[in-house]
Amino acid sequence: LFKENKFRENSVNINVLSKFAPKLFTYRIINEYPHNINSYTQGLEFYDNRLFESTGLRGKSALKEIEFKSGKVIRDLPIDDAYFAEGITLLDEKIYQLTWQSKIGFIYDLESFQLIDAFQYKKSVEGWGLCNDGNLIYKSDGTSKIWIIEPDTLEEIDYIQVTTNKSI
Repeated sequence: LFKENKFRENSVNINVLSKFAPKLFTYRIINEYPHNINSYTQGLEFYDNRLFESTGLRGKSALKEIEFKSGKVIRDLPIDDAYFAEGITLLDEKIYQLTWQSKIGFIYDLESFQLIDAFQYKKSVEGWGLCNDGNLIYKSDGTSKIWIIEPDTLEEIDYIQVTTNKSI
C-alpha cells in the first residue's frame, strides 16, 4: 500500500483447492520375490534391471544392491551409526541417499559404492523419500511439500505443494 510517500507491505496466503477428488489407483500383484524381513526398507529403486535398497535405523542403516529374484545381497555398505538412512534414487551413475533428521545426504558411485560427496538440505524439514525424472531429483520431507533438487548443485530450488480437494 502507498500513502503519503510511505510504503506498507501486506501479504495474504491463498489456498486453491481442486473441486475434484484425487483419483485412487489400484494395483495387482504379478510376482513375489524373497526379501530379508529384518531390513527396515526406506528406499527401493530398480535401475538397469538391478535392485538397490536403503535400510534405516540408527546402527543398522545400509546401502545395498540385491539380486531381486533370489533376495541375495550382492553389496552391503553399512552407514555410520550416527545416521538413520532413508530414501534413495539413482541418476547419472550415482546413488543419492537421504538421512532422516540429520539434514544430510550422501552421493555414491553406482559401480564402486564409494562415497563421492555429501550434501545438506537447508529448506526442507527432514529426509524421507527420493525419486527423479531423469533431469531433476524430487524429495519428500514428511510435510505436504515435494522439494525439487537440482542435481548439479544439490540445492532445493523449489517445491510442489501437494493438496487434495479438501486440504493442503
